[in-house]
Amino acid sequence: MAVEESRFTRTTELRCGSAANRCQYKSLPLRDLPPLGVVRRARIAREGLRERRADVPAPGRPSRFAEGDWVRVKDEATVRTTLDAKDRHRGLWFTGSQWSYCGGVYQVERVVRRMIDDHYRVRRLSGTVALAGATCHGADGTQGCGLDCALLFRDEWLEPAP
Repeated sequence: MAVEESRFTRTTELRCGSAANRCQYKSLPLRDLPPLGVVRRARIAREGLRERRADVPAPGRPSRFAEGDWVRVKDEATVRTTLDAKDRHRGLWFTGSQWSYCGGVYQVERVVRRMIDDHYRVRRLSGTVALAGATCHGADGTQGCGLDCALLFRDEWLEPAP
């Protein structure tokens, strides 16, 4: 009986040994892929080419304020001097709900360099930020469309907080 056990043990060892010599990934197509860095660079190049073909504008110049900076929205009279007859500055509209933020101190939440307009076109923005808590509801919470749209502020409407 001891001989049978040793034979049984030897046969299972031989089977396991022959199976262990075979690579389990050999038949998978993963081994032929290029390194991840090469794939990433190729994907970024393809996306850039797609954007150029689709007439997507390049990002605008960044704001002079960085994310996390504290800024003060200039007073209403100073902001009005930068606006045209349609309450716009370089195409960006200063909305009715933005007037309630004049004189307040807010933190820069995001530097905005591109946006999608109401006609689903990508537009370049230069020197524009979104402020934390500045939504279309207004500072008093009584205005707006109800969707909590982020308001965009030009650098010309802001100054560093003291």
